[in-house]
Amino acid sequence: MTETAPVRPRDFTFIVPDDWFRIRLDEEHRKRDTDALVELLTSKRSDRDSLGPELREMVRNMTRFVDEHTIELYLSLSKVQGFPIACSLQVTLVEEHPDRLSPHDVVLEFVAATSSVESSSGELDGLPTGRRVRRLPARIDDQHTFDSVVVQHLLPIPATTGFVLLDFSTPLINVQEPMIGIFDAIASSFRWVW
Repeated sequence: MTETAPVRPRDFTFIVPDDWFRIRLDEEHRKRDTDALVELLTSKRSDRDSLGPELREMVRNMTRFVDEHTIELYLSLSKVQGFPIACSLQVTLVEEHPDRLSPHDVVLEFVAATSSVESSSGELDGLPTGRRVRRLPARIDDQHTFDSVVVQHLLPIPATTGFVLLDFSTPLINVQEPMIGIFDAIASSFRWVW
């Protein structure tokens, strides 16, 4: 009897709120998705002709500085009583871990990071997963900084040394617990597509 090679998933999926907007970061889709976001945000505004180019440039700048392995960026367009719920999600795909560590070792290294406020591990499809929560300073300019809550979920890709990283962020420190709850709910909806 021959042993079959482990099967690698062909894709993954997860659920985000309806009012989150996805920007795919490959060259083919980045401009199209950015244009669609700008159109969505300015279509009913009287200042759309001046605001549109500013928004487009802001999104371009934001997507220009993401990690080379980041494949998607989600921006929350949610509002509660007219106030925006500022948060984002970066999806990073590393198909082969450069150090060729086992999934278990990658997760151990991830949750052991000293900068974490909280870290834990779990399991998905028989593989370990990691979660960590951190508070990080973000700089607006030379004089202004603010703290952000960052929640990261690390998911090793079956039958590979690669992984997917879901990297959530919000500056809403005062309501961090419900925001972390939303981020964890999205991450718990993650599934491999076989």
